[in-house]
Amino acid sequence: GVATQDRLIGRLDEDEPVPPREIAGWLETGAGPPGITEWMAHPGHRDASSGSSYDAGRAEDLELLLRLAREPVLVEARTTHAQALSVGG
Repeated sequence: GVATQDRLIGRLDEDEPVPPREIAGWLETGAGPPGITEWMAHPGHRDASSGSSYDAGRAEDLELLLRLAREPVLVEARTTHAQALSVGG
């Protein structure tokens, strides 16, 4: 009975595409999948001393999120979702 997202997307390895194919498709078509999509990302700055196997991926995720923050289709999705939550919540 606990509400959860309809899908969880994101990459687990630096070799996977940036952005995830679901986000790329959304940007290309202007239409996302129905329901709620949670996008897992690990943005940050490179730190070779961290020992992380995702060190370069963090910088790529950060760059992508900052670039996409103003993408009109994603801005609209955030606005629509926020309005739905305020009405339904």
